[in-house]
Amino acid sequence: MFCKSKRLIGTRASLLASIGLILGAVLAACVAVMAYEIPVVERHLIPPDLYYSLEAVISEGPRADGAPTAFPNPDQKFYTNDPRFPEGKAGIPARYRGFRAGFAEYEGEDHSSFVYVINRYDGMRYVIESDQTQFEEMERGFVITIIGIAVLLFAIALALVAWRVTAALRPARLAAQEISKSIRDGGGPRLSAKVPDDEIGYLALTCDRACRHVYKLLEKERFFSSDLSHELRTRLAVITSSCELLEETELDEMQRSKVQAIENACRTILTLTRVLLSLARDGGRGSADDQQVTLGDAASMVIKAEEAGARGRSLYLKSEGDGGSAAYPLSLVFTIMDNLVSNAVRNTKKGGVTISLREGGFAVSDTGQGIAPEDQGRIFECFYRGRKSTGHGVGLSLVKRICDDRGWEIGVQSELGKGSTFSVGLGSNGDGD
Repeated sequence: MFCKSKRLIGTRASLLASIGLILGAVLAACVAVMAYEIPVVERHLIPPDLYYSLEAVISEGPRADGAPTAFPNPDQKFYTNDPRFPEGKAGIPARYRGFRAGFAEYEGEDHSSFVYVINRYDGMRYVIESDQTQFEEMERGFVITIIGIAVLLFAIALALVAWRVTAALRPARLAAQEISKSIRDGGGPRLSAKVPDDEIGYLALTCDRACRHVYKLLEKERFFSSDLSHELRTRLAVITSSCELLEETELDEMQRSKVQAIENACRTILTLTRVLLSLARDGGRGSADDQQVTLGDAASMVIKAEEAGARGRSLYLKSEGDGGSAAYPLSLVFTIMDNLVSNAVRNTKKGGVTISLREGGFAVSDTGQGIAPEDQGRIFECFYRGRKSTGHGVGLSLVKRICDDRGWEIGVQSELGKGSTFSVGLGSNGDGD
């Protein structure tokens, strides 16, 4: 599984959350608009109805029994100071006497109502009252119904969106699962799942083709590395054995030193080849070889390999401390220490280089020109060269890769004009883990 498809689940959740927010916002806006329209409709429909009802009562006058002639709604009440109507004797209730002509709403402790008032030039005042309790109950019921329908629509829409999003992302999920399985099995990826003819399907097919291409390139690189390693080791072994035979013959001091230099260079190349192949194949977690070495022995080997170069620049090269008895992979430790020492020798004009050994690590110090502060954060980048560097920007990058892959630590302290110190922490258990 593609880590239980965590990224696809995150994508699906993100899409659902985004669409859900949009749907929720749209439905909330619709509910708000409809809730706002209720009082608007109320103000547009109720006042005219009350006005015409009141006008009909006034114009038609009372019946023989004194009751208003035109009064169709039993929920409405009529008040006036007109003596023609029986209501005129009781007069207008005090709660409505201060109302201006026109429509108004009354909110009392015992009830609420709609009120319409008409004033005549002869001093007559007419009031019609309509109880709005029932209307408010209908209004609340209508709002609740709207909200319920909106929630139901939201749930249905979100379910449909989730179904479609899941279906749309399915090709990408299947492609990720098949590619992951193919990588675990060690074979080239093959996308057997059917994909739709859309953007997600195109993405899945593109990823599949890209992975196949990368797999083929890796296969070529693997064969190339194996062939190159075999050829290099074979030729270097021939050179090394030839040097060993030459050392047994009668040679002058200069010739013997040259032969030893060739032999040391061949052994260094063999070691470096093993390290590079180990990093390329399994990330360096497996040992580059089975041979283990203590830090003291590794320092002796590095000094032997680099002393000629240091002597040629009139520099001292020494080691301090014993580094304890813990053993580490020879190829890896030698490559790290040798790169740091050779780099220090190359960038030091006077003074020398010291390898300081301690339990579980070592440090390489020089009396060179130092590293500028702006360069210290980038010296481990591949092909990066400081302003005053004489190297190619490869050695320190290789050292950092080995340390990162093994879980070791490396740091640098430097001051311009006073030199630099590279510290490496390997742990104390012999594995560096």
